[in-house]
Amino acid sequence: MARILAVDDDPLSRAILTDLLRGMGHTTVVVDNGLAALKELQRAPVDLVLSDIVMPGMDGFELAEKLGKLPSPPPVVLLSAGFMGDAEGVARARGLPVRGYLTKPVDARRLGAMIASCTAGPAPASAPAEWSGLAFLEAVNGPIERVSPIRVMFLAHCVDASGALVVTRPEGTARVVVRSSRVMHIEGVPALLRGIDPRLVDAQHLGKDLGAAVAAGHPVERVIEAVSIALGAWLVRVSAERGGTVRFDTTATAPAGTFPLPMPIPRVIANGVRLGRPAVELQRDWAPLGQHAPSVRIPDDAPESRWGLDATAMRVLRLAEGAVHVDHLLRRAAGDDVDRRLEVLRALDLLCMLGLVRIDGGAVAVEAPQTASERPPTSSGTEEDPRLVRLRTSLASMEGAHPVDILELGDRTKLTEDIVSQAYRDISRRFHPDSFFSAPPAIRALAEGCFQQLNTAFDALRVAGALSEANRFLADRVAGRGFVTERDHLTARVAFKRAEALFRVRDWAGADALYQEAARIDATTWPHAFYAIRAGALSRRIAPNVAMKQLDELQVPDMKKRADVLVAIGNIQKLEGRHAEAMKSYKKAAEADPENRDAQRELRLHSARAEKAAPPASGGVLSDFFRRTVEKKP
Repeated sequence: MARILAVDDDPLSRAILTDLLRGMGHTTVVVDNGLAALKELQRAPVDLVLSDIVMPGMDGFELAEKLGKLPSPPPVVLLSAGFMGDAEGVARARGLPVRGYLTKPVDARRLGAMIASCTAGPAPASAPAEWSGLAFLEAVNGPIERVSPIRVMFLAHCVDASGALVVTRPEGTARVVVRSSRVMHIEGVPALLRGIDPRLVDAQHLGKDLGAAVAAGHPVERVIEAVSIALGAWLVRVSAERGGTVRFDTTATAPAGTFPLPMPIPRVIANGVRLGRPAVELQRDWAPLGQHAPSVRIPDDAPESRWGLDATAMRVLRLAEGAVHVDHLLRRAAGDDVDRRLEVLRALDLLCMLGLVRIDGGAVAVEAPQTASERPPTSSGTEEDPRLVRLRTSLASMEGAHPVDILELGDRTKLTEDIVSQAYRDISRRFHPDSFFSAPPAIRALAEGCFQQLNTAFDALRVAGALSEANRFLADRVAGRGFVTERDHLTARVAFKRAEALFRVRDWAGADALYQEAARIDATTWPHAFYAIRAGALSRRIAPNVAMKQLDELQVPDMKKRADVLVAIGNIQKLEGRHAEAMKSYKKAAEADPENRDAQRELRLHSARAEKAAPPASGGVLSDFFRRTVEKKP
């Protein structure tokens, strides 16, 4: 961690910087003017100076000039509410140790990226090229062969970035707007509704296509699922093709009135790999790579819990680190099981597309994206007003966010009315329309939008019962649990009850759709996922082997539920004609819960069938006499 000197004459800004820096683990020294900063540097060196630009006595540029005369000047990052490097500022900073600029209020992720770039030592010659992190994502701009659209989407998910993936190809430009690991809007992606109805007009616009499909009578849930699958398949296709460029636009926002697709980005990608890469094509591409060695590259900006990969992909990733070559990896992960081998191969294919695994010398390997030294220089045209960028980013982060996050209360453990009111007063000063009275119309409109979002969030937390629900939301977030509102919980329960009724009359497809809806709305209630998988297997939406694997990997609350899972696995095995395996599953269920009636019934039926099939035992001399008499009769 770094030792950082923060210089700002505003007490509130100093407090915010202190909280941010100490929360990142850095040693922080805070002063309120340039002279105090120089005295502090005489006492002890620092790794970085964060200085406000506009200060009485000595401004940030003057401080940087004095620091530049030191034998070993520390790097300087300048902070301002209305400056991001205009022509005059750049001229003043020429020859000074100024390494960059940040706007106020300071964004934690940008601050972290700036500190990392300013305090990192020289990279060793053998270090891999930079390929992850928000700073890289913002600078992505290159050919598809070098910067895979799938990897850009994955990195955006890992760092929780907001913006748009922009893919430009000869046939046109496509944009996929994301926020909080959800797809908010799609433009220019063809055939979004091909899986629903090929006769529908392909508008290549998410809102228009959804409206057309729903107007044609298709269920909303099915349309959204088809769109998510089509998007994933398109990402796979354009990532594999050559010709075109890709970049990530951090200023892009979704049109008003849009809502996120419920499927998170990792699932969109995984479904695209599964459906966009047929088994024949997959095996053909990997067949020549059996003796090539895999290497692993782990993102340095997000923990594993953020990746969103399934258990198979994570296991393959861990095994790849010690594998001699691809065939060795497949043997360790799948053994001789043909179905399992194909599943492992799909996971490996996905990991290569995400850039987590590279196959040395193989065609499937994806090259590292451009490093800072390889990126083309940016244009020297007129800079966009930094307030416009800041307000646009703030509005994008507020849209669809929880009121707790809009009012920046996520670091609290318990909320009260006074805490919420104070937060509202503090944050509303940044966006109050009076502060932008003389600004251009575009800036005023964005400020009014942010201010309206703040008012809506504040009003939402003042409704009766809202604070208790917000405190439950915070508690669930700290504990790592998913949060579901009471309204969503009730909606999911209604869907679950309707599904149960259809399941009893053997309407597998109808029950499957409703179970999926319940699981999507409320993933925290264990039976929703369990019954969705079970109905999916019966409706043939999920392949039997996949369904059994998903059931086996479910996190169960107790042994009784584990017994229910084992019975469901046994039922699928029995339907597939694998009776010996089914009996083993029923026995395990009975061991986990001796009172499980389904398991006990299946075991009794199996015993009864075994006894009936066995040859009759001898019944004594008299019984043998009558038997021989009967056999002698013609």
